[in-house]
Amino acid sequence: MTASVLRFRPALIIPITLLTGICLSVSVYAQTPAKIQGTVTDEKGETIPGVSVLVKGTTNGTQTDVQGHYTINVNTGQTLVFSAIGYKSVEEVVGTNTSINIQLATATSSLNEVVVVGYGTQKKGSLTSAISSVRASEIVTTKNENLLNALSGKIAGFRNVQNTAEPGSFANNYDIRGLGGALIVIDGIPRPDIARVDPNDIESVSVLKDASAAVYGVRGANGVILITTKKGKKGAVDLNYTGNYGLQTPLRLSRGVGTPDYLTLVNEKAVHNTGIGFKGNPTYNAAQIATLSQ
Repeated sequence: MTASVLRFRPALIIPITLLTGICLSVSVYAQTPAKIQGTVTDEKGETIPGVSVLVKGTTNGTQTDVQGHYTINVNTGQTLVFSAIGYKSVEEVVGTNTSINIQLATATSSLNEVVVVGYGTQKKGSLTSAISSVRASEIVTTKNENLLNALSGKIAGFRNVQNTAEPGSFANNYDIRGLGGALIVIDGIPRPDIARVDPNDIESVSVLKDASAAVYGVRGANGVILITTKKGKKGAVDLNYTGNYGLQTPLRLSRGVGTPDYLTLVNEKAVHNTGIGFKGNPTYNAAQIATLSQ
């Protein structure tokens, strides 16, 4: 039996050696560093400077120069991500080709977005004033019955302070760039407050923060918050329901007092209350406390 095993061992050495060599060569091929270079252009063929070129999943990256050229060292099999403001991101897997030219498409969805400006509308791509806007789909992501809390963190320059967490309380302080109370305009009509406006009824919110608010005169000196509500449109009936509920559990309940202690506390309150209309006399005498404590 031993002689038979020794006889076939030389025959097994060659296949095992070949298999090991193939695996090593594949591993080396997959991790071979390569110098990738190329040019990034737009849909018209013009070069785009400042495009971010990043190796996906790493911090290794670079940018295109003024001619739209880039150079980066990556491993074969890794993915390059090309991104720039106003353009759709493109991902490209690095193969054997060391020259990768990319064409980026314009992200028209953000540039053609209509923003309410004063008494009219304007495309977001042509704005030159300090105007921030947020759509209904972004507002309702925060589940809160107070619109001011739902807008917190979604509009640049908008500051909101919630003074209390008491249920049903809408005591918030808000301003634009810290300049005081802003003018509230809902569907073209000035309103005193927006805290109780239902976020589900809003189509969009725009905040005017500089000369763009001049059309509202001195009332818009601290900025203007424009709210456009949803309106009816042609087509099939569209019904939406949104429901929220919450559960609260106190961390600690105060220990109750007995009748004598309670009546004593009532007397102390009456004695210390010496305002107009109050005499500062105790409510219960000792005999009443003794009778009620039985």
